[in-house]
Amino acid sequence: MYAQVRTLKLNLEQRYQITLSVTSPLYPWVVRHAQWLMNRYLQTSDGFTPYEKPWGKKCFGSLCNFGETVQFRKLGMPKAEPSFTFGIWLGRCAESDVHFVADALGVFKTRSVRRLVPSKQMSQSLLLSVQATRWDPTGSKRVETDHFILPADPALPSQGAPSTTEAESTLTQDQTTPTKDQRTQETLETT
Repeated sequence: MYAQVRTLKLNLEQRYQITLSVTSPLYPWVVRHAQWLMNRYLQTSDGFTPYEKPWGKKCFGSLCNFGETVQFRKLGMPKAEPSFTFGIWLGRCAESDVHFVADALGVFKTRSVRRLVPSKQMSQSLLLSVQATRWDPTGSKRVETDHFILPADPALPSQGAPSTTEAESTLTQDQTTPTKDQRTQETLETT
């Protein structure tokens, strides 16, 4: 896996004459695409790919180079506007096999991708405008922080809620102490 990630990263850096750091929004897409490629095309010792074993067939479909500038169809475009726009190809989806394509506005899933002539397959300005990550598809939450919140420990009682021993003692007390209605009923029965 590391070799595939390194190969994709070096290929992208060589084609665009850039340096791709691990903090780049594109890096998680490189890792995801490397995993997708290995699951679809790497043959194991039994001669099958991980995709062939459960499905019983080879993976077929068109691919582009990672980071290639393509035209893709955006859904929801007005009819008077062109339905195809330029974007950066980031890979294929494992579940639905659609293409992931990004531009400055975010990452989009699309079934329709058009490759460009080789002289127009690289747009460095478009590549550098991509800010979306896999966990932030619009690229709007680019605040980096080293703080994270751990989930509450279920072993510790939360504040404001009674602990299990308090709840058990209340339940025991309710079962042994008669309520006002029970005392009234007992009084009526004795008279």
